[in-house]
Parts: sequence; C-alpha cells; structure tokens
Amino acid sequence: MDASSGAGEGLPAAAVASPGFGRRLAELRAARGWSLSVLAERTRISVSHLGNLERSERRPSRQLAEICDRVLGGGGELIALVPAPVGPLAPDAGALVVGYTAVLESLRDLGRSTGPRFVLGPLVAAVRVLRDGAAGVDGDDGRALWLLAARFAEYTGWMAQESGNDVSAIRWCQTAVQCADRGGDPTMAAYALVRRALIAQHRGDAKSAIGFARRAAAHPAVSAEVRQVSAVGAGGGHLPDVAAAARIRAFAARREAQAHALTGDERSCRRALETSRELILRHPEPAPGSWGWGPRATPETLGLVEASCLVALGHFGRAVRLFEAEFARLPVADNAHQRFVVRYAAALAGAGDAGRAREVLAGLRPAADRLDSATVRNELRSVGC
Repeated sequence: MDASSGAGEGLPAAAVASPGFGRRLAELRAARGWSLSVLAERTRISVSHLGNLERSERRPSRQLAEICDRVLGGGGELIALVPAPVGPLAPDAGALVVGYTAVLESLRDLGRSTGPRFVLGPLVAAVRVLRDGAAGVDGDDGRALWLLAARFAEYTGWMAQESGNDVSAIRWCQTAVQCADRGGDPTMAAYALVRRALIAQHRGDAKSAIGFARRAAAHPAVSAEVRQVSAVGAGGGHLPDVAAAARIRAFAARREAQAHALTGDERSCRRALETSRELILRHPEPAPGSWGWGPRATPETLGLVEASCLVALGHFGRAVRLFEAEFARLPVADNAHQRFVVRYAAALAGAGDAGRAREVLAGLRPAADRLDSATVRNELRSVGC
C-alpha cells in the first residue's frame, strides 16, 4: 500500500486500527517536534510502520503501544487506546518483528567482528522461535514473521559456511527459501543459487559455479522483465521490489565472472563483470521499505571484484594497481574485505614483490585468526599460507 491509499483500503477489518490511536500518536510526536525518522530511531520501529499506524492503516499491538507511550511520554494514553487481548493468547507479531529485527542486526554486527563461533547458536534459536510464531499468525503479520525467519535462516547459512560446513550452509539456505516463499517473496530461491555458486567457487569447481550463477540470473522471480515482487517489511504492506531482483542478478553475474576467471576465459569474465556493474550502478540500494538478500554490495566494491578476477587471470601488475586504488578509498573492516586483502597479496607475489606480499599477510593474520573464517582460511591456503 502506498502513502496515497485511504486508511484501511484493501485491508481486512481486523487489521485496521481505531483512528484514535493513530491521531494521538501523531499529536504526541508533533508536540515534541519529532519527524517520523526521529521517532523510528528512538523506538526501533520502522518509519513505514509508524506512518501506517498514524494513518490508522495498521493495528498496533499492546507492546508497541507501550514502547511509543514510554518514548513519547504519553502517560498511558496510547496504551489505553489499544484494547487488551481477549481469548487465547496469540503471538504478538508486531513485537516479535520489532524485537527480532534488532536482534538480527546485533548478531550481524557480532558476526562481522567475531566470526561464526558466537552467533550460530542464537541464530538457530531465533529461526525456531520465528517459525513457531509465524505458524500461529495469519495475514500480513504472519508473512512478516516468515520473511524475518527467512532473513535469520539466510544469515545462519552464511555463518555455517564461514564455519566450514558447506552442507549445513546449503540446508539453511533451503530453509530460508521455504520461509521466504511462505512470506510471499520468491526471490530467495534465486539468491540461494547464487550462494550455491559461491560454495562451488570456493571448492574450485568453476563449471558448477557458472551453472548455478546462470540458473540464478534466469530464475523467474528475478528475471529481467519488470515484475512486482512482494516484499513485506516490519511495517507490513506489499511493495514492488524490482531493485532487489536486479541486485540478485548482479550477484549472479559477479559469481559467474569470478568463475570464468578461474577457467582463464577473460572474454566471458569481462562480459559478466560488465553485467554486474550495470545492474549495481542502476540499483545501488534496495528499494525504500524493502530489503534485499545478500551482502551490502555497493558500486565501490566493483573494482575489488574486478581486481580479484585479474589475479585469477594472471594479470598481476594490473591487479596490484587496481587493488591499491580501491583500498585507498575503502576501509578494510570485515571478513569480505579480508578476502580481498589476501588476493592483493597474491597479486603482489605474482608481480614479483614477495616481500611486500608477506608483509600484507602478516598484518592480516591477527584479524583473520580472530574471525576464524573458513572462507578467509581457504583464501590464505590458495597463496600458500
């Protein structure tokens, strides 16, 4: 539903709130001189969800009302405008989505700084909680829970891969596909093929990596023609997500390019790189109000991917120059960038500067040991470390 829709239009009666809550929420916010963005930051509730509440297009949960009342100093006014639940206690979908979205972001931050050891257990437990909760909720709230469960499962798969368990990684990706499908977003099925391509690439199986990448790009959920892909965010509602579909095709092209580089096929590598570049430049960020699967790919990382391909193709001097230009602009902050640093060292060694390559790897070792990343270890083994 877009911002121009009338209150409650197209929604079942049970999903529409009394206008009293939304009106009073907007009054209390305005009295403090806060924008929706400020209120979203202080409550950790999405801007789109708060906007829907103020327009009475969504029904607030009791816990959400308590959060807003506390932050805005409502003195219980907002809580009083939300009827207490009657009958059997059902999962509070809104509270689960708000709370577990914050949990996921915290676990992602922890995973980037510590690796998989300290996050896999909480991730697995969260998937179980969200799937159980989603099974008891209908409508948009249920779909939002299924999609959040899918996000947790997808990240659990990545952490399983980082721990060196590719079989578990594939299984968790399939769990994410199933949850996302129940949430109304079929694009995870395409992204799961991108992940299969990455696993094959790390195993050195370039042929399989190319096959998985091409299947991902051709998947009906992300095909090149413009389509409406349902994506339900924390605030509910359906949004066209053409950008997220295009970004999955960009990731697929990136995987294909690197696999072609492993086979020495420079022409096909260049063609796939250009496809990825065009798609990322056209869609540098997911559509507002939605999320996309996969890493936070930005136009700035394109040069690092190209330099990696140059290493595999044996163009070491060009790779060194491109890596150094990109590292001058980008911080080396997480395990993804550490993999690029290892490839930079490989380029230095290939270009005849073995001493500098050893210095780079020595500087990387403490962070690599702390993260305990299987993919980084694979990269280190590829350069003899």
